[in-house]
Amino acid sequence: MRDTITQMLPGDGGPPPADQTIVEGEGGVVYPGLHDMHSHASLESGLYYLAAGVTSTRDMGNVNAFLLDLMPRIDSGEIAWPRIAPAGFLEGRSPYSARNGFIPATLEEGLADVRWYADRGYGEIKIYNSMNPDWVKPLAAEAHRLGLGVSGHVPAFDTPDRVIEDGYDAIAHINQLMLGWILDPTEDTRTPLRLTAMARAGSLDLNAARVQKTVGLMKTHGVALDTTASIVEQLMLSRAGQTQVGQQDFLSHMPIGFQRYRKRSFVTIKTPADDAAYQAGFAKVIETIGMLHKAGIRLLPGTDEATGFSLLRELELYVQAGLTPAEALRSASLGSEEFLKRTDRLGVIERGKLADLVLVAGDPTKDISAIRRPRMVMKGGAVYFPSEIYAAIGVEPFAAPLTVRPAAAAKSAASGDPGFGYPDDHLDEF
Repeated sequence: MRDTITQMLPGDGGPPPADQTIVEGEGGVVYPGLHDMHSHASLESGLYYLAAGVTSTRDMGNVNAFLLDLMPRIDSGEIAWPRIAPAGFLEGRSPYSARNGFIPATLEEGLADVRWYADRGYGEIKIYNSMNPDWVKPLAAEAHRLGLGVSGHVPAFDTPDRVIEDGYDAIAHINQLMLGWILDPTEDTRTPLRLTAMARAGSLDLNAARVQKTVGLMKTHGVALDTTASIVEQLMLSRAGQTQVGQQDFLSHMPIGFQRYRKRSFVTIKTPADDAAYQAGFAKVIETIGMLHKAGIRLLPGTDEATGFSLLRELELYVQAGLTPAEALRSASLGSEEFLKRTDRLGVIERGKLADLVLVAGDPTKDISAIRRPRMVMKGGAVYFPSEIYAAIGVEPFAAPLTVRPAAAAKSAASGDPGFGYPDDHLDEF
């Protein structure tokens, strides 16, 4: 039971147990651990994630041998890392093929690869850019027969509408969705065009019939969107020598090499018109997130990036798009667990559930940016103090350390409220 919540006591319920180590909450707020629903795990990214309050990730494609070695080492406690829900990567063969997972030469090979992932406990498959559009439906059918979900990019020369009808449970990346409304069907999204074409998005009419047809299909089929808006922001709004708005809160805390990398341009800006097009395009991304939320589409906050800071920015962008802070937090906690079908043990702070939680200074149901200042993170009963992690990896901490009283001291000094605050929004419902 070391990883499970066994008691939840009211703040005025008397002194805490004298035989327990006491962490003084100091008026902070506790909420369930956050999820990055579009991650690509690396060994070094685990501590960054935990320090940011991310206790679960959904790995959206990796080197199979690496991931199958990493996950049991996490489960055994050898490596500090969030929980990983793996998606098996399936790519088609082309000059542009990505080299993770499997690249089947035939449909029969692809079906065998789906079975390989199912046999090893993967929760879903992820289909990538070069996949033959005609293979999507049979691959999805086999995945569903085996109890796996189906997510991915919209393959080149395919459409969001078709992949939804062919069996997708979630589309990866908001640009992959929006390109279906922006590009000519003959344009090749295996190239960087799948990113640079977002400069055309500014003029997109979200009330257009083709847009609302796709949204209707998503609602009918229960298809989610893994947004990764923060990486789209990083791409579209990067300007050489400048710190983006979404990175101002953390970039100065990072090692100088990382700061220099993030102050580069990831797009080519030759004229003021180019700059204006990318600005307008990203504004349309935010507008699209708000429209999808109002339409009842499940949003899965993901980043395609591994510092944890981008997940925090993702939730700020959700609020910018019109979600309340509470709705944004829910999407990254209970909402993500609903998609992963693990609400029997995760997603809420409740007796009998796994002890994944975050303590922050401030109230994120009123100001979402409070999530940028976690002071304690617990994953499966293991306690992490972000200030200690950041000091060890060369990052200037974002919040002061908490007071910890060992059990021996607590026996003589214990009294009163342990200090954890719960706002009126009932964060245990996330």
